[in-house]
Amino acid sequence: MIQDLVLSGLVDRLAHHYRVVCFDRPGFGYSHRPRTRIWTATTQASLFAKALDQLGVRNPVVLGHSWGTLVAIALALRSGYAVSGLMLVSGYYFPTSRMDLWFMSGPALPLFGDLMRYTISPIISWAIMPN
Repeated sequence: MIQDLVLSGLVDRLAHHYRVVCFDRPGFGYSHRPRTRIWTATTQASLFAKALDQLGVRNPVVLGHSWGTLVAIALALRSGYAVSGLMLVSGYYFPTSRMDLWFMSGPALPLFGDLMRYTISPIISWAIMPN
């Protein structure tokens, strides 16, 4: 989530010299994920390209972390949107058929993701980060 980059001080340090725009992937952080589609890396890259275009961002250096590395790569490969550089951090660099893919993809599915978000996920979050 964006909070990791903000709390580390990275966003503030970069913002002294560059324009910094941060997005959470749909359904993560404080964003909502519309239930009418499955959010693949390519779909998310299209959404971010549209948002960056509306903000007037041209030729950005894109940082992708974890599963966001696939989104960053999809954005860089997208025709019609130029990326000047990629920073890929601790992620999945190639689509795979690994078993953890199925476990981690559940929250992205319509209805099932909602069920997890309002039942299992809050319990797991509380167990990992008690107040």
